[in-house]
Amino acid sequence: PAEPTLETEVIISRDGDRILSVPYNGPLRHPRQPKKPSVFEQTKRRVLAIRWVEPSSKAMSLRTISLVIALSGTACLADLATPTHAQDQLPSSQIRALNLARGTAVKENGGLSVYQPAPCMFDTSNGGNDCLIRNTINGYTYSFLGGAPGWSEYGNEPTKETVIQIAPDGRSVNQIIYNGPPR
Repeated sequence: PAEPTLETEVIISRDGDRILSVPYNGPLRHPRQPKKPSVFEQTKRRVLAIRWVEPSSKAMSLRTISLVIALSGTACLADLATPTHAQDQLPSSQIRALNLARGTAVKENGGLSVYQPAPCMFDTSNGGNDCLIRNTINGYTYSFLGGAPGWSEYGNEPTKETVIQIAPDGRSVNQIIYNGPPR
């Protein structure tokens, strides 16, 4: 069988009747094969594993299902693999903070015609967590690289590094800590 390439985490209601959110949908975070054969392994579907995780004390009314889906040709369970509700778990202030940090960096570095922030700054589905270095009562602090448009796609070196702190409500810039050549 093909190696899994996609991991989707789905949070469903306790009664199992509806999907509450899809907090993660992307490449495998921790690639490994399940120890026990999956129920789905004997079917013709491309699903390789399903794992039930006990709910945490903070979410006793939810069950978390982690699905590891192997894609070979066509997507399976495509309706579950679509991250349509991934933002439901994030505070709106974090999404606002990400957008403001990105927009401020673009403005400070000459506009979109000459500058493009790192891809993590466009990942609103997880609030830019790959660029978020601190989330405290003082606000959201992002650190990210940037460069000429297309720099990351073409494998070019970044020309800027930006570290910026956004207010806890995500509505104002507290401080541009650093904006210069990559250190």
